[in-house]
Amino acid sequence: MLNFDLKGLVFVNSRQTAKHIFSLLSYHHGGYISSVDLFYGSLRSEQRKERIEQLSNCETKILITTNCLEAGIDLPELDFVVLRGFSSLNSFWQRGGRCGRKSPGLIIFIPDSNNHIDYYYATQPQRLLSPVEKVKIQPNYPSILSRHLLCAAAEGGLNSDEVTQYFGDKSDLVTAELLKQKQLSWSLGKRLWKRGYPHKYVSLRGIQDETISLIDVKTSKILEEMSLYIAHKECHTGAIYLTASEGKTNVWRCKELDLKQNKAFLELENSSDKRTKPDVQLAVEPLSKLEDPSIVKTAIPNGNLRLIFYWGKVKRQVMGFKELQLVYAPTCINRNCSHYQIPKASQMTKCPGCGWTLKQRLNTQEIAKFEFKPPLETTIEVPLLRIEVNETLATAITNKAQEIKKAILKTYHNPDDIPHQLSPTFSYEPVHLALHSLCHLLTKTVPLLFLASHQDLSSYTEQRPANIGTSHRTIAYIFDSVHEGCGTTEALVNDWDNCVEKALELATNCDCGDMGCPRCLTEIGCPESNDGLSKLLGMWLLEQIANSP
Repeated sequence: MLNFDLKGLVFVNSRQTAKHIFSLLSYHHGGYISSVDLFYGSLRSEQRKERIEQLSNCETKILITTNCLEAGIDLPELDFVVLRGFSSLNSFWQRGGRCGRKSPGLIIFIPDSNNHIDYYYATQPQRLLSPVEKVKIQPNYPSILSRHLLCAAAEGGLNSDEVTQYFGDKSDLVTAELLKQKQLSWSLGKRLWKRGYPHKYVSLRGIQDETISLIDVKTSKILEEMSLYIAHKECHTGAIYLTASEGKTNVWRCKELDLKQNKAFLELENSSDKRTKPDVQLAVEPLSKLEDPSIVKTAIPNGNLRLIFYWGKVKRQVMGFKELQLVYAPTCINRNCSHYQIPKASQMTKCPGCGWTLKQRLNTQEIAKFEFKPPLETTIEVPLLRIEVNETLATAITNKAQEIKKAILKTYHNPDDIPHQLSPTFSYEPVHLALHSLCHLLTKTVPLLFLASHQDLSSYTEQRPANIGTSHRTIAYIFDSVHEGCGTTEALVNDWDNCVEKALELATNCDCGDMGCPRCLTEIGCPESNDGLSKLLGMWLLEQIANSP
């Protein structure tokens, strides 16, 4: 695109991906590329304005961006949009609509081979241009509705009839609560008013928490701003953080995260080949039931699941972090090999496990590990779904796990040759494997069934000290990933049968076979680091649910 002097946007689904692409471009252009820049949510308003102006004036030709440029910001006429990876149908067309407004524009969709939805649309591209099978959203979800109501009140005020007309039947309860909290007030003319500018706190992804400013210790200038939870993960003391300016990637080290001042102090690093990875753990606590429990029958006689929809608390703790070294090394790219993605010595050309030719790939090697005492902690309150299995179903799961183990050992005679994707079957408790895998398979369906992203959900599997009643002690939770929720868990609860059917279809049609891969099973940001997953056992449980009498 640069060679043809075209102007446009490259959309990706995370800041990390945007920074990685920019770093690669800079590297291949000698460490500097003036015509490309980054645009993402934690930039300060002055930085955002400056980068949009540079795009308008053609000082910048391409912005690599996230969902923050989908809508709501005026942009100049663009020649093209590149969509790197699928998020949701709504996002797909919002992003694509950013170009070609006055003259024809070009939309380029580059599927992510590791994403199940990308794979789905890459193999069935006609579905992108056809009506969506089924789209749901929770526009009247209290946490979303209240913020939009506050914006309307701030812009011109609302009378009581307008509130019901524009915001629906639930708006009366939401309005009463906002008046009680003194976020809304009545004017003399009997109109609802809101002071200030509440718009910056509006997001379909939930409500923003405290803001942390990233400070350059040398100049004392604010580099960026981000939420407290993201700062805990990406800008804790000792963290490596990447930014982009003037066509090059800057590598910073956080010297201190000062939570009293809500500031993180960063210093430029001399080395550019270091990265850090946080160790995140969760604790889930149900607070109150939102609905009566429901029993889900399976094809196993008397083997049932119990679904309980709660309002609950999720405690997110950053326990510490690993420091990593970037290395280019010969690497096995055979997913079915036990040496898959494990860096080898520079002189090796063949994989010792499968015999495939090794390829040079960018990998990371752990060089240090650090622990936080106490851990960095944030808490959100969200709707959550608890999934339990009774002892009859737990026994059937255990028996099936034994069958799978025997089949694996029959195929791979030497235990050392068993691919890493299959090895959890031998080291994890079977019900944990089945429930953890079930949650991952179900959340994969979200972009296909609801006007939402799979990132709007998270899941967690835990073991209680003992069985409770007829339920097995291992339980799983699926919950909205943002404070006060966004309605996606509720949508999954209300459309459970369709989610099960679609999850089974996606997993069955994935070409990874029995292994499980990012397209059908693993999730970026999994609180359990994608440990303890089995596609075979998860699919078996889906089949038992789908084939219930």
